Amino acid sequence: MLRLRDESGALVAPAEFIPPAERYNVMPSIDRWVVRRLWTSLVHRSGTGISRIRLAVNLSGTSLNDERFLEYLIAELSARDLPAGAMCF
Repeated sequence: MLRLRDESGALVAPAEFIPPAERYNVMPSIDRWVVRRLWTSLVHRSGTGISRIRLAVNLSGTSLNDERFLEYLIAELSARDLPAGAMCF
């Protein structure tokens, strides 16, 4: 589960920052950031012989309904050499 730190370094629960992020249409950017970070991690780990890593990612409804987000996922996936099924949405 994604976590956020406030100005003092304390963890902010998803229930506190996701609703405002959805309200102000920031979730697609957050989802893109999460996907990019996870793919980078998967590519890095695939070079270490760990080929059975499977990650499940929850996406916001805003991202799922955004055709540009699907185009983003396809473009990012085609740019990486990851095993099929490495990430589940």
